[in-house]
Amino acid sequence: MPIGIPNLSFRSKVVMLAVALVAAIQLITLFSVLNALKNEQLRQADASVTLAGVVYDEYMRNRTEQLSTTVSVLVQDFPFREAIGLRDVRNIEDVLENHSRRAGADAAAVFDLNGEHIASSGGGRSLRAAALAAMARYDETGQIGEPTTTTAFVDDKLHQAVTVPVVAPTVIAWVTMAFPVDAALAADIRKLTGLESSFVSFDVGRTEIHATTLPLEQRDAAFAGVLLGADRDSAGALGGTDWITRLAPIRSNDGASRAEDRGVYVALQLPMMAALRAYRDIRNNLIAVAAIAVVLTISAAVWLSRMVTRPIASLVEAARRLGEGIYTHKIEVKSTDEFAVLAAGFNSMQQAIANREQDIVHMAHHDSLSGLPTREIVVSEMRDAIAATDQLAVVNFVLHRFDELASSLGHRTADKLIQLVAGRLRDQLEDGHLLGHLKHQEFVLVLPDADRDEAERRVVALQTMLRAGLAVSNANVSLQIKAGIALYPAHGVNASELLRCAAIARDDASHHLGAVGVYVPGQEEASLKSIRIVGEFPRALQNGDLWLEFQPKVDCESLGLTGAEALVRWHHPEMGRLSPEIFVPAIEQAGGITQLTRWVIDEAAKTMAAWKASGIDTTMSVNVSADDLIDDYLPRYLDETIGKHAIDPARMTLEVTESSMMHDIENSLDVIGELRRRGLRIAIDDFGTGHSALAQLKRLPVDELKIDKSFVMNLSDPRDEAVVRTAIELAHQFGLTAVAEGVENDETLTRLRQLGCETAQGFLISRSLRAGEFLLWARNWSDGRGADIVSIVETGQHRPPRSATGGEGRG
Repeated sequence: MPIGIPNLSFRSKVVMLAVALVAAIQLITLFSVLNALKNEQLRQADASVTLAGVVYDEYMRNRTEQLSTTVSVLVQDFPFREAIGLRDVRNIEDVLENHSRRAGADAAAVFDLNGEHIASSGGGRSLRAAALAAMARYDETGQIGEPTTTTAFVDDKLHQAVTVPVVAPTVIAWVTMAFPVDAALAADIRKLTGLESSFVSFDVGRTEIHATTLPLEQRDAAFAGVLLGADRDSAGALGGTDWITRLAPIRSNDGASRAEDRGVYVALQLPMMAALRAYRDIRNNLIAVAAIAVVLTISAAVWLSRMVTRPIASLVEAARRLGEGIYTHKIEVKSTDEFAVLAAGFNSMQQAIANREQDIVHMAHHDSLSGLPTREIVVSEMRDAIAATDQLAVVNFVLHRFDELASSLGHRTADKLIQLVAGRLRDQLEDGHLLGHLKHQEFVLVLPDADRDEAERRVVALQTMLRAGLAVSNANVSLQIKAGIALYPAHGVNASELLRCAAIARDDASHHLGAVGVYVPGQEEASLKSIRIVGEFPRALQNGDLWLEFQPKVDCESLGLTGAEALVRWHHPEMGRLSPEIFVPAIEQAGGITQLTRWVIDEAAKTMAAWKASGIDTTMSVNVSADDLIDDYLPRYLDETIGKHAIDPARMTLEVTESSMMHDIENSLDVIGELRRRGLRIAIDDFGTGHSALAQLKRLPVDELKIDKSFVMNLSDPRDEAVVRTAIELAHQFGLTAVAEGVENDETLTRLRQLGCETAQGFLISRSLRAGEFLLWARNWSDGRGADIVSIVETGQHRPPRSATGGEGRG
C-alpha cells in the first residue's frame, strides 16, 4: 500500500512541522527585513546626496561672495580707477596681474562700456562674453546692484568669472576676473560633502568632464547612463545604476543659466557599492543565522521526536497552547497514573503563569507608586482619543521644586505625597479624561474635545487644588506645579509628538515667571541653542571668543567726540557670530549675567586707560542688567576696577534699561544710589519702550535719558517725532542729558539738533569698532572729518561721512 503524508510516523511529522515552520518564519522574516533594510539604506544614501547638494549650494554661494568681494576691492582702488580713466594700459595690466596673483585668478580684463577690450592679464580677452552679460544685466535693471558672476572658459578651461563695474562716480568701465574651477575646487567640495564631485557639461552623445575627484578608471562607469532631466535647470539626474548622482547647474548670481555657461553642472556622486555596504554585510549575517537556525531546528526536532510518545500527545498540545499564551484550557486526564500527576501539575503551572502574567502586564503599564497608567498606556489611549475627536489638549505638569521638598521630608514621605497627589488627581478626573504618571514628579492629563482656554482653566484648577495642601506626616504640604500645554491638531497629529511638545512648553515655563506655557512651534530649537550658549559661555570667556566693540557718541551741535558705548561681541567657533540679542538674554536667564557684566566693565575700564595713554580721553558707557541692579557687590567691584585701571569714575556711565529699573524699583534705587555716590553716571537706556511712570522716573538718580532707536530711526513719522520731542523735553525738565541712538542719516541729525538733543549715536557717525580701530577713527575725526558732517547737515546734502561706511549689525 502506498505510503502518503498522512501515514508518516509521528516523529517524522514533528520533524517536518518544525522544519517547515522555522524555515517559513526565517524566510518571511529574512525577506521582509532585508527588503526594508535595503530600502532604508537607499533612502539614507539619497538623503546624504541631497544634503550634500545643499552643502554644495551654500559653499558655492559663500565662494561667490568671497570672489565678488575680492574683485570689488580692486575696483575701489583709486589709483586703479584713475588709470582706467586715463586709459593707462600698462598700469592697468600691472595692477590686474598683481591682484590676480594675490587673489588666485588665472585671468583678468578691463572692458569699456561697449564691451571693447582695454587691458588684460592672462587670457583676459576671452572674458568679453562674461562682461557683456554683466552689461546686459545692468541695462535690464538700470541699477548696478551686486557683482555679476557666471562661468567662462579661458584656454578651454572652466572658470568662474566675476564682473564688477568701475564707478567714478558713474560707470566708466567693467572689470572681469576669472577664477579656476579645477580639481582643487572639486577636492574641496568632496571634503565638505564626503562625495565624489565633478564639473561636467553634456553634449549630444558625450559627457565632457572639466574637473573631477574621480579616479580615471571610474569615470566612465560613474557617468554611464547619466542623463539630464526634462528641466535642464533642475537638480537631479536620470540613469546610472552603479552610482547615485545629483546634478546641479552652475548658475549666474541672478539665478539664470546663461548661454555662455555652456550647460556646466556639478555632479555629486555616491557609489552604490558604498551605499549598500552595510546592507550586504547584514544580509550575509542574516542568511548565515537563518541557515544555522534551520539546522538547529532539525536537530532539536529529531531529538524531541525520539523522546515523546503517543500517551503524552495531550500534554504536547497543552504546551503548544501555553506557548501561544492560552492558559485557560485545562488538560483532561481520565487515568490515575503518573501521567495524571504530571497533568495536574501542568494545570497548576498554567494557572500560576496566567496569574503572574496578569500582574506583570498591570505592573508594566501602571506605575507601581501611583497606580496610574505609564507612558505606553497613555500613548495608546491617546491614539484612540485622537482618532475619535477633532481637537484635544495635552497638559504635562510637574510638582515644582519637589526634589528640594523630598530632601526635607525624606523619600518615604515624598513617595507617600506622590500617592496622595495621584489619588487627589484621580478623584478630580472627569469621564473621558486620561491621567498618566510619566516620572516620579511628572504627570500628564489628556483632555479630549478641549481647546486652549479649557486646558488653561484645568491647569488653574489643579494649581488651586494642590496649593490648598495635602496632609502628610502630621503636616499640611502646599504644592506648586509648572505646566505645559500642547494642542491637537495645531501642535501635532500623533500622541508622542503632542507629549513632546507639552514637555517642551513646560520646560519653557520653568525658566520664566509664568507657571504654565503653551507650546510654540520651533520652541525646542531656540531652547537647545540657549542651553548650548549657556553651557559654552565660561569656555568662551577663557578662549577669548568674546570681545568688545565701541560705538562713538558725538555732540549734536559741534559734532565733537563725547564718548563711546561698549558693546559685547561673541564669535562661536561652530555657530559663527552670535547676536547679543540672543546670547545676552540666555546668559541672563541662566543667572550668569553678573559674570558677563563684570568682564565687560573690566575690559571697558582697561580700554579707557589705554586710550587715555594714547591721548584720547573720552567717556565710556557700559550696559548693566536687572540682576546687576540688585547685586550689592557691584559698587565695590566698580571701586576695585576703577582703582586698578586708574580711571576717573565720572568718565564711566552705566546704562540701565527702563524695564530693568522697574523690575525691582526699591533695590534698584539702593544700588544706583551707591553708584552715584561713587561718582559714576547713570543713564536710562531704551527710553520709551518700558512701562515706567513719571512718579517712579522722578525718583531715579540718573544723568542721561537715552531715546530708543526704534523712534529715532523713524523720525520722519510725526508720531515718532512727537515721542522723541517729548522725551527730550522730559529729560531737560528733569535736568538730564538727552542721547539719541540709531542716527543713520543727515536729516535725522539735523532734526535732533533742532529739537535740542545733546548727543547722537548711530551709523551716520560710525559703526561699532574694535579698540584699535576706534583710536584711528577718533584721530581722523578730530583732524577734520567732523567738518564734513557740519557741511552736510547745514546744506542738507545726503552724503554720509567717510567714517560711517562699512557698518555691521547694530549693537
